[in-house]
Amino acid sequence: ATALQQETQRAQAAEAAIFQLPAWVPLPSPFTTAPAGFIPADGRSFTTSQCPQLASAFPSGSVPDLRGLFIRGLDTSGTRDPEGAQRSPTSFQEGSYLLNRHDWDGSVSFVPNGNANISYRRDNVEPNTNWNLPIGYGNDGAAWAKYWAHIGVARPKNSAWNYIFRAA
Repeated sequence: ATALQQETQRAQAAEAAIFQLPAWVPLPSPFTTAPAGFIPADGRSFTTSQCPQLASAFPSGSVPDLRGLFIRGLDTSGTRDPEGAQRSPTSFQEGSYLLNRHDWDGSVSFVPNGNANISYRRDNVEPNTNWNLPIGYGNDGAAWAKYWAHIGVARPKNSAWNYIFRAA
């Protein structure tokens, strides 16, 4: 009975701690549906008058759609993220492929218009070279599909969780 009481007290303390967090903090949930009192982070609308804490961060009355996304630390100084100064909280960044070869560095970003924006710098000496090409383009001027075989998916090993917000 003592062990059960201790476990019950621990669970109650953990639940109380969650409700001390601001409502706009996204929480990972192992459930496919949000528990009572929570809103899935799937872009849905909520009533701002019923959830004033959430509305303080999302005055539009919609939570961000975080499905399939990683949350990334904001670096407005540009120290770790060269484009960080242009980012704002909750902004979105497209995924990209990293180019990896011994004599040049670069990236391939796939953009909504169906093109691949390719940027590389050979030996970190030449100025950046950029192309905006249809995906799969392989002529000599943009032979990334033919010669640059060291393109790999830049995605870390991950675990799928549902992000949820407290409806408060």
